[in-house]
Amino acid sequence: MTVGADLARNYLAVVAGKDPSRQRWLDRGRRGAGHHVDALRIEPGRARLRVPSSRGRSPEVVVTAAVLAGTDWERVIEVAGGNLRSTADLLAGRLPSDLADAELLVPTSVRAKCSGDASPCNHEAIAHHVIAVAIERDPFRLLQWRGHRRQDLLAALRRVRGATGAAVEERLDLTDPFTARGSLDLVVHPRPPTDVTGVLDRLGPPPGIDDPLALESAIGAAADMAWRLAAGEGNDVANDEVLLAELRAQRVTSADRLADALGLDSTAVVDHLDRLYHDGAVLRMGSGDGARYRAA
Repeated sequence: MTVGADLARNYLAVVAGKDPSRQRWLDRGRRGAGHHVDALRIEPGRARLRVPSSRGRSPEVVVTAAVLAGTDWERVIEVAGGNLRSTADLLAGRLPSDLADAELLVPTSVRAKCSGDASPCNHEAIAHHVIAVAIERDPFRLLQWRGHRRQDLLAALRRVRGATGAAVEERLDLTDPFTARGSLDLVVHPRPPTDVTGVLDRLGPPPGIDDPLALESAIGAAADMAWRLAAGEGNDVANDEVLLAELRAQRVTSADRLADALGLDSTAVVDHLDRLYHDGAVLRMGSGDGARYRAA
């Protein structure tokens, strides 16, 4: 089971509680929940959704949860920073499984309010399942709901490691080098290479390459992205490449179609496209819901 699936299941368990009647009520909202995910709006502490109704109206359901702060947020940072694998997951755009295992992100209680009917209503049950589906597809939406972004967690980890790395109490005992234990406490200052294609100058292009300049350009771009990812600054670049690749595949398209193809929230895709448009990487035709985009 994936991290997102674990978090989604735990969230629904919190909503249902131990009341069988409440579980039956919640189960009635399961059908079709995935079709409404694009309409879900998540912000710190609040998840909002307009649920289409057969009676011709679309009441809004607002589900609130406490924002992670103080010792609760410090505990998230502690668990996420407990091993390098978790940091690597964050840099690669994945939520560390340790956070799901420790059940730190799922709120212990939530409150739902529907603008159309008395609580609890079917619209609220649907909204809870839509939230669960959104969390399963993108676990970082749960982190966003609890008041933080992936970048916030990475920045916190860098601050903690910067503060603790200068004062490591444990030292390496070399009395017996075969059983030595401890921390080397090495201070490392890596630098990006000055010539990532130098090996091609020495060995020549590999067989089957007709255009060595194109290969050198690709290697240079890959090395630049790898360096920025390793430094904790480049995941936005990786996300840009994913969006631009899909945009090139669709040639000319809308933000909604891009969001569907990438499994992302349409509002986040619009914000992303706007930034790329201002950077000159994307061309935009029209405005508002009718806007169409293509790669520059």
